[in-house]
Amino acid sequence: MCKSTLDFLRWRYRNSHDSRYHRRLTSVTDSIRIRAAMSDLPAYKAGKKVDPVGDLVAFKLSSNENPLEPLPGILEVIAHSASEINRYPDPFNTSLTMALATKFGVSPDMIAIGTGSVGVCQQIVQAVADAGDEVMFAWRSFEAYPIISAIAGARAVMVALDEDHAHDLSKMADAITEHTSVIFVCTPNNPTGTI
Repeated sequence: MCKSTLDFLRWRYRNSHDSRYHRRLTSVTDSIRIRAAMSDLPAYKAGKKVDPVGDLVAFKLSSNENPLEPLPGILEVIAHSASEINRYPDPFNTSLTMALATKFGVSPDMIAIGTGSVGVCQQIVQAVADAGDEVMFAWRSFEAYPIISAIAGARAVMVALDEDHAHDLSKMADAITEHTSVIFVCTPNNPTGTI
């Protein structure tokens, strides 16, 4: 649980009208210890709202939002899936994994399914990086990399982009140590768009 969530819970419980409920829940939330690495993480800042410029329609791409409406077929699948929300989904994403493996001609065990790029990156780091290991990436790059590294207790190794705002692969290779457990190569790079 992030620090801001705990702060909210403490505030909510302290402002409860039922004193028995208040005492019990306040003592629980006050006893929760947050790791220092978690308390030091920056708060999430959502992408800025984009306003139209004159007669032009502006699209907000910085938060990975699609400016186009979902296709009718997608809406139908979502509507059908809503009727099954009382059941857990397939934890192995079997049909999606098989469809992707078939489409790209790879073994299903080469496919990782997650809740977006942050979820997949976090799974990778948590699976292979121990506290004190290094997670390397170019910088500036995907804003989640340093946060994911810190959550795992790993040290973020940020290698500066080259003068063309691209990954400096030579410098990244030189920065590899015996503690390097993950190297992220973001292409096209976020936010520069370089390949």
